[in-house]
Amino acid sequence: MKVEAAPVTFSFDGAARNAEELGLQGQLNLAVPSIRNLAAWAGSPLDFPGEGLGPFNLEGMLEMTGAKVALTEAKLAIDEIAGDGLFSVDARGAKPVIKAELNVEQLNVNPYLPPETPEGEGGNGGATAGASGGGTQDAGDWSDEPIDVSALGLLDADLAFNAGGIQFREVKIGQSSLTVLLQDGKLTAELAEMQLYEGSGQGTIVVDGSSGQPAVSADFDLANFQAGPFLSDLADFDRILGTTETKLSVTAAGASQRELVSGLQGDGAVVFRDGAVKGINLAAMMRNISVAAIDQSFDEAEQTDFAELSGTFQIDQGIVSNQDL
Repeated sequence: MKVEAAPVTFSFDGAARNAEELGLQGQLNLAVPSIRNLAAWAGSPLDFPGEGLGPFNLEGMLEMTGAKVALTEAKLAIDEIAGDGLFSVDARGAKPVIKAELNVEQLNVNPYLPPETPEGEGGNGGATAGASGGGTQDAGDWSDEPIDVSALGLLDADLAFNAGGIQFREVKIGQSSLTVLLQDGKLTAELAEMQLYEGSGQGTIVVDGSSGQPAVSADFDLANFQAGPFLSDLADFDRILGTTETKLSVTAAGASQRELVSGLQGDGAVVFRDGAVKGINLAAMMRNISVAAIDQSFDEAEQTDFAELSGTFQIDQGIVSNQDL
């Protein structure tokens, strides 16, 4: 069977059976020259940022038995992203169960991001007008609207994602592995591996909606990454060099954004080793203390070396404090 039209080409080469349950088994091929054009043709243009969502291709072995569908030996490509994996949906029980595994060589998310807004533009241009109206919630304030987590209980899922490399803006991440388990309203996302600027990272995020009220926890541990190139790519900041370790552990529970933020608890730490602060030579400045020396001490060619620079912080009821930096 083959269906061919300007916005999409679909073919299925296999067999169908109509016993106790309808069944299909065979090779599936789907080609879409442009996802955006297909959406416009269907009457639902995509209001999606960036320049991506062009061609999409999918092929694999399809097997369907009643309410259970599986796609194995799958290969897919969207824009410049290519990968392989498997996917299955079992809707025979009380709620659907989704299982999927996706492996990609390189994932560049930049084509799917909105353009970066230059500093000073697009900020809170409407804040003044809103503030003068009286009784209007500040645009930067936290909402008191109840958070609906019921969607977490609609299905169960077991997902795995592996990437040889990821690029977000200028930040470049190496080999990464992520698993997501959703069961009985509790979602656990575990970052088992992330290669980051000559270092590595691990982390876990849990969103538990089983009680009807969200409870969130997050733990991250980044080790031995190079602060200089990482901060330069992340924030165009190149004043600190060194091998870096950072840890973060937070928990929160509450029915609204405001309750989650005000109940945030946790702690963290950051350590820079064998590094330098660029732009200033503190030793030379201390040897020649004067206003002129201080004015002349900020020089791109200068730097202050250090063996270790560290600090810790605590979060209590949404307030971050530091006592040892």
